[in-house]
Amino acid sequence: MRIIITLLLLIPSLSWGLTFKDGQQVDGNEKTEDKVLKSEEISSDIIGRWRGLANCEWNGRYELGNGIIEGVIDLVIKKDKKDPKKVIIKKEKWLWPSFGGRVKIKSFKVNENSFEIVSKEPVDDKDNTRKWFGKMSSNNHIEVTDEWNNCDALLYRAENVKFEAFTPRIPIDFIDGVENDQKYTIEGFLTYPQEQKEKYPLMILIMNSACDFGQRNFTLGQDIKKAGVATLEIDSCLPRGLSIYNMIIQGNSSKLTPWMGAADALYGLKHMQSHPKIDPEKIAVMGFSWGGSSAVYTGLDMIRKPIIDDENLNDFALRIGVYPYCRYLDKQGVTKNKIHFLTGEKDETTPALFCKDMAKNFNDFGGNATIDIFPNAHHNFDGWSNWDEAEFSNQWFRVTKNCKYWLAADGKRTWRMEDKVIHLDNYDTWDVSADKHYKDYKKECEHWGVVEGRNNEAAINSAKKTISLLEEYLM
Repeated sequence: MRIIITLLLLIPSLSWGLTFKDGQQVDGNEKTEDKVLKSEEISSDIIGRWRGLANCEWNGRYELGNGIIEGVIDLVIKKDKKDPKKVIIKKEKWLWPSFGGRVKIKSFKVNENSFEIVSKEPVDDKDNTRKWFGKMSSNNHIEVTDEWNNCDALLYRAENVKFEAFTPRIPIDFIDGVENDQKYTIEGFLTYPQEQKEKYPLMILIMNSACDFGQRNFTLGQDIKKAGVATLEIDSCLPRGLSIYNMIIQGNSSKLTPWMGAADALYGLKHMQSHPKIDPEKIAVMGFSWGGSSAVYTGLDMIRKPIIDDENLNDFALRIGVYPYCRYLDKQGVTKNKIHFLTGEKDETTPALFCKDMAKNFNDFGGNATIDIFPNAHHNFDGWSNWDEAEFSNQWFRVTKNCKYWLAADGKRTWRMEDKVIHLDNYDTWDVSADKHYKDYKKECEHWGVVEGRNNEAAINSAKKTISLLEEYLM
């Protein structure tokens, strides 16, 4: 089963190379008799990007973090540039990954506020097709069912958001102000809950070092929206020329540091406080692994205050770091707002001990930090599917309890072990092999290969804890 999923992860997102007729996609000789409305007759409301989870009765129902899903749906409905009389559906993901194989879209038609899709299931039977019906239930939602009412999905309209961000590379670059650092245009997807409100609380989500959310933006993203909180998924990788095919973790850690990710998040906070549908006093941030580090680092005054001025703008009401790589802090200014760490007891990549100590640092300096450490849980304990069991992987690094990075009040970064110190700001990258203490550093910090992956109990409890924090600090 994991082999199938792995192969699917290697398949790039694309639209099928099929033909279109009367606003309809046709696979080979397959045709439909129903007349399809032309593009000028179709409501502009349905034009856009639509994304969500799908469930089927034979699998059970997805609930907070339980990993029971059929797949994810990600569709773009748009007018055909080559023929403005046609409306097409571009498939980014359709029931992906399907755990029985790849589900194909054979044909579709788009009506005024609805669509119909005929899919081909991943078996050889040529008649094994299924019809899916999608109908707008609000301007921002489409409800989808199959022809037998065995499967359903709720699709959320993804509103594109753009903002400018000056992003210093390391902490000392924040100290002298940020507007002398490189500026990037950051983009993200904003989606709203079904409940109608004048203004929504918001959770900003930050991706991991694989330049992805690992589908947590669909699973946990749905949990968050069901709690009444909008989500903004920001992409820090794309503006730096990175992607799932050229990840941060693949030797690009200096091109995109978690400090840059923290700056992106803070500029996202700044931008969204003026959004007409967002409550500026109820914005949170949450990240995973690399993104968890970025989320937590926004709570340091030296990182936050050059971008967010307490007198004129609101701080994040809540920060959640999911297995971040935690730093040890010398005494310095920190946010007084809530920070919570979610981490695994057996995580060898981002050890729970470091986060327990960082939480104590925050509290010692006047902050409000708490932590949940889940028993028997490894890195990526919240894998999106219950098929994603923990196993050995050589794609993640392993460290010892002595691989401790420190951050001083003046922004200088060091690695410290007993009387040995490496001044990390003396090096442009993580290659510190020229340092006199490199041999000791290598022994503690440079290893590859860990057990990582889902722990069902930890995944569920982590999701429940997240929602309880939202209810306490955003609702």
